[in-house]
Amino acid sequence: MKRKTFTLIEILGVVAIIAILATLGFAGYSYANTKSKEAATEGLLTRLHAAFDLAQQKTGFMPPAATFSSIKFDVSGKKLTVGGVTYEVKSNPSGKDKLYSNFCQIFVKTLEMDKMGRFIQDGEVIDAWGNKIKFRYPGILKNGGFDLISAGLDGGFGTDAESDPPNEVKDYRDEKNGEWICDDIAKF
Repeated sequence: MKRKTFTLIEILGVVAIIAILATLGFAGYSYANTKSKEAATEGLLTRLHAAFDLAQQKTGFMPPAATFSSIKFDVSGKKLTVGGVTYEVKSNPSGKDKLYSNFCQIFVKTLEMDKMGRFIQDGEVIDAWGNKIKFRYPGILKNGGFDLISAGLDGGFGTDAESDPPNEVKDYRDEKNGEWICDDIAKF
């Protein structure tokens, strides 16, 4: 006589196999999603670094930020706020305003603001997770340079997931082997 139904053991076996495959699929998706956000954030930091670097090379000026601060733009891309100071593109500027205006123009042009859409929220530059990108000049991660840093996946800086980046390199790297000990993404 032929059996026309499945046994409970057979059904549970199929359900278990489907659950295992779903778990593996979700883990793979989660990993790929995290890696793509890391790559997008690294690309953003590279663009920001190039814009700051080129503007500094052409003008000899870098906006000071004694502590880590966010980078803000107005809607038109003609105002840049770094370290609590706003630099504006002006027509016919003179003196220091000319220096600031030139820096701002070069920075915004290099950054290609029209391609920044998903990385700007309420005028502030954010990473792929929605965390504010932080800038500091003079930098602490590279002597004589400037630092750009993203909080990464956990949304907090350093190993303790603080709201502001740590002020010492030892809080980012293992003292023994020099490897990163947190998920922050930095460019310096």
